[in-house]
Amino acid sequence: MIEVNGLVKRFDGFAALDGAALSVPAGSVYGLVGPNGAGKSTLIRHLTGIFRQDAGTVRIGGEDVWENAALKARIAAIPDDWYYFLQSSIRDMVRFYRGFYPAFSMERYEKLKEVFQLDEKRPIRRLSKGMQKQAAFWLALCCMPDYLILDEPVDGLDPVMRRQVWSLVLEIVAQRGTTVLVSSHNLRELEDVCDHVGIMDHGKVLLERSLAQLQDTTVKLQVVFREDREAPPPEIPVLHASRIGRVHTLIMRMSAQEAEARLAAYDPLLVDAVPLTLEEIFIYELGGWTMQSRTSFFNGTLLRKNLTRFWPLWGMASFVGALFPLALVMELLRNRHFELTQIDLAGAYYSVASDVVPVLSLIYAVLCAMAVWNYLYGARSVSMMHAMPIRREGLLATGFLSGMAMMLIPYGVTGGLCVLVSLVTGAFSLKALLVTVLVVLGESFFYFATATFAAFLTGNLFAMPAIYLVLHFLEVILDSLFSMLAQGFFDWCRGELFRSAGVALAHGLSGEYGLD
Repeated sequence: MIEVNGLVKRFDGFAALDGAALSVPAGSVYGLVGPNGAGKSTLIRHLTGIFRQDAGTVRIGGEDVWENAALKARIAAIPDDWYYFLQSSIRDMVRFYRGFYPAFSMERYEKLKEVFQLDEKRPIRRLSKGMQKQAAFWLALCCMPDYLILDEPVDGLDPVMRRQVWSLVLEIVAQRGTTVLVSSHNLRELEDVCDHVGIMDHGKVLLERSLAQLQDTTVKLQVVFREDREAPPPEIPVLHASRIGRVHTLIMRMSAQEAEARLAAYDPLLVDAVPLTLEEIFIYELGGWTMQSRTSFFNGTLLRKNLTRFWPLWGMASFVGALFPLALVMELLRNRHFELTQIDLAGAYYSVASDVVPVLSLIYAVLCAMAVWNYLYGARSVSMMHAMPIRREGLLATGFLSGMAMMLIPYGVTGGLCVLVSLVTGAFSLKALLVTVLVVLGESFFYFATATFAAFLTGNLFAMPAIYLVLHFLEVILDSLFSMLAQGFFDWCRGELFRSAGVALAHGLSGEYGLD
């Protein structure tokens, strides 16, 4: 028996489960239904021991699930996003499963080989989605579980294989008394295989009953009144009413006998009870509730994912950047002195900022842009990213911040080590540090922003290096131009200073010696 009471789970303040409670009788097939975002997958992750509840209890067979390895050895689960090792075959996964599930049956594995007819030596990642789902069922059923938990189990399977899989599930229920909990949006299929149903929404289980009880408490009637009515009598409580010609279709929350007794007072010409499908019950019980989604222009999860996904790129850049202060330390050790003047250190900073950093920033910005925006050039990644609960503006803004963070991390490591070396040697120069920081920040922003622009403008990642080659020459020309102008300005200022000093000296001498 599966028992959940008062289950609460929050994510960043959002209550994915808010006091959920359900009871699955032993040996039954329990269908868990609900709209997207109702909390079904979150509840299943608690039943499989992936999540730990914030409050409430989760028990299977009278035992708590959390960190209960002995209990989980009796549970087999097929999640919606079934995971497998990338290079593994079905045979490899069999050896893996046998190490965790003591009841794993090789005899049943060999029998099911004739049912699924998959190449057990072929890497699973090379199988289609439907074939991967077949492999998941093949392995799960061989575990001989006492409890089978399924999340969208037949998604991706063809109709013939769907029927075959459900037949195998019902077979293990009949032979071993396995308790099955299945979450699915395919209500028509659940109606055929389930004997108990729970309807879930907003993190709660609104109702749970046997399918027979659920159908008995809600009735669908087709009624023809003697008088031509636009609508049923207002005294009759109906959940939903529709009309085609003179035939009224009424959905009422009561038994068929009670509904017919109420309608008998109006002496109808025809009253016919029509079986109500699980899908219709689901729609009328929920009453059209909707959930509000929250979006923003920034997504911290995506930022963290980008940084962890591309850590070799900024990690290697951090290592290369750290070589500069380390080389400075080695030079000091080689010369056996630990004293540098502020002029020496400032010169080193300026040298790196003017010569090394632009080239490194140029190359590194292109690599960062190619890494962060690579999703733009793959159909699967486009579908995945744009299907995420984040606005496109938020996706672009977070991607841009990810690239900038990837650029600034290495320079932060380099700058931190440089400051440390300068403090140890007594040659710290705040002016040199501030100038270098401003130069690095400006160049990093300019280079990465231009690389991003090139990615969107050309639609080709490999066009960025070519564009950047032109930009680099432009940067060199502009740098030379500004240097010439600045030098000219300083020379002019120096000339004016000398001329003014000469004029003042001349006036002083003429006044002293009476030459005026």
